Amino acid sequence: MSAYLGKFLVSSMAILATGTQSIAGGYGANCYERIDRPAVYDTIRETMMVDPGSKQVEIIPPVYGTRERKVMVRPATERWEVVPAKYAYQKEKVLVSPARTVARVIPAVTDVVHKKVLVSEGGYTWEWRIIKGRKVLCKIKQPPVYRTLAKHVVIQPERVVRETIPAQWGYETRKVMVSPPRKER
Repeated sequence: MSAYLGKFLVSSMAILATGTQSIAGGYGANCYERIDRPAVYDTIRETMMVDPGSKQVEIIPPVYGTRERKVMVRPATERWEVVPAKYAYQKEKVLVSPARTVARVIPAVTDVVHKKVLVSEGGYTWEWRIIKGRKVLCKIKQPPVYRTLAKHVVIQPERVVRETIPAQWGYETRKVMVSPPRKER
């Protein structure tokens, strides 16, 4: 049984060894430790340029004086100017609406007249009545029946009156040309 246990341990060690390489990307695992080392300084002697050479330029200013000469500023030209037309306003009397005749209707004047009219002259009618337990036919006198009728009566008939409306005048302002447009040289 110990042989079996030994084979098991060897095979499990081999599997673990290949597993670590595959975990590390197929390579053996590398470990690093940080170590602080102080900087090392040394003195070196060498020749260096401290100040470069230079050149100096001397500027001599220009000399100015005054000289008189004739120069054409603007050549002679001929120009045409347009003078616009001049206008004025005039008031003129204008007919707004002409005189006209208008017909106006005055309605008729009416009144209501009430008249009493005889509808029935009255007279006698026969009627059954019970008197002392007996059924009796009686002749009864009826009074005359009157009714009041209302009637519209024309007092003054409808008429037409003609009215003349005078013409209406107004003022209109017009623009009138006083002088036409022209060109001047």
